[in-house]
Amino acid sequence: METKTLKKSATKTEKEAAVDTSKKVITQKVIVNRELKYIYPKGCTDTLLRKAFRQKVRNTLRKLARDIAKATGKEKKELELELKSFSVEVLVKN
Repeated sequence: METKTLKKSATKTEKEAAVDTSKKVITQKVIVNRELKYIYPKGCTDTLLRKAFRQKVRNTLRKLARDIAKATGKEKKELELELKSFSVEVLVKN
């Protein structure tokens, strides 16, 4: 009776590779989102008000970016200008 030993392959399985890439993507997204620095309105002194303001800004930025991706021609340029002016208004330059 012969016993055969199974060798573990040196390459990663597809599942392990997918998990590694998803971890990298998640890490990149968190880093990108936390780099934003905001110019708060004068009445925003409470931490909850600041949190709500940040959420509104992030949602607006995502909405404008999504609309720009869908738009074409003249409308796209107008949306890009709107995004740029909104960013200047609420975000601090690094």
